[in-house]
Amino acid sequence: IAGAEAMVLLEAAAELSGDPCLMIRLGQLLGIASYGSFGFALMSCANLRESVQLLLRYGQVLFQPSWTALEHEGGLLLRANITLGTASRQQLVTELSFSNVSAVGRSLYGSQLENTEAVEIQLSYSRPSHFACYQSAFNAAVTFDCEHSQLFLPAQVLDSPVRTANRSEHVVFQQQCEEML
Repeated sequence: IAGAEAMVLLEAAAELSGDPCLMIRLGQLLGIASYGSFGFALMSCANLRESVQLLLRYGQVLFQPSWTALEHEGGLLLRANITLGTASRQQLVTELSFSNVSAVGRSLYGSQLENTEAVEIQLSYSRPSHFACYQSAFNAAVTFDCEHSQLFLPAQVLDSPVRTANRSEHVVFQQQCEEML
């Protein structure tokens, strides 16, 4: 299920559960292994920079939203391209996506990126009443009412090594990702 249908499903799940934090919780539960070859390719990357490049190249096949990277003031903006649906549906997709990126980041980098004050999540909507869920899920500063929903990664964290890096496995898994394209 993708696109508008997925948004309707996410919205229904959130409404039926009565849990405003459902998408954040769900994003935290989706493990890296659930992404198959792409997940294993991420696990075998050398560093965060290589992980971002992998996401940009192959993520378009696997994920909605797609992501764009932009050089910005001594770092990189990783922007979620969420354009379908109502504002509330876009917020649900944003919460799910950024929560999952945060969880995957923790599994790849451990505590290396925690308490890195320069890492920032910038969200295009107003601060929700369930903001406490954001604080527990994200190990980064969160800013609301921004022009775009994006993650700012300062240059100094882009070379953070992946804990499970393995060059020989990376070649194999990247080749499998190429076949998906």
